[in-house]
Amino acid sequence: RKVLAAVGNRVDVRFLTDRAAALAEAIPDDHERSWALAAIVEGLVAADPLDRVLTDRAAALAEAIPDDWERSWAKAAIVEGLVAANPLDPVLIGRAQAVSNAIPEGRRRNSALFRAWAAMAKGLVAANPQDSALLERALACAENSGDYRSGALAAIADRLAAAALEDPALMDRALGIVETIPDQVKRFKTLAAIAEEVAAT
Repeated sequence: RKVLAAVGNRVDVRFLTDRAAALAEAIPDDHERSWALAAIVEGLVAADPLDRVLTDRAAALAEAIPDDWERSWAKAAIVEGLVAANPLDPVLIGRAQAVSNAIPEGRRRNSALFRAWAAMAKGLVAANPQDSALLERALACAENSGDYRSGALAAIADRLAAAALEDPALMDRALGIVETIPDQVKRFKTLAAIAEEVAAT
């Protein structure tokens, strides 16, 4: 996965993917083969989620994963990668939705959707932390992110705190968001990280 993400040439990525997929598909054990194919899918999405050829290849490989859980998790990685790449692009969001719809109903699909909502929340606030409309959309996405809610809120708060150098009012908003993080450990860690950022300025 790291190798695929590090290769800048798209042709090289596709060549490596074909080689890796051929090796993975030759693994006799279903569990090991599933794990290997899922890792390739994640590597493709990490390499360039905006490359339609790569993400389509990732989706095709995900369908070939024999293990239900690994297949669903691989599709979730595709959804997350597409959404995080540009949460303002309706085409990418539509493709992400199509992939998520292919995940069977139940806990696996919910997990994929939660990951997608969290990724969207982080991406929206990263796009422009000073845009109040985007911030509200990011917070709404975070509220829909289930088990990923604490992480999404922490990322939003951290991004706002970093932008507070240019707009001090954002610090108050960041601290207010920290207070809404449901996971106590994540809440304290986020607060500590913000305190370190402030002390370093």
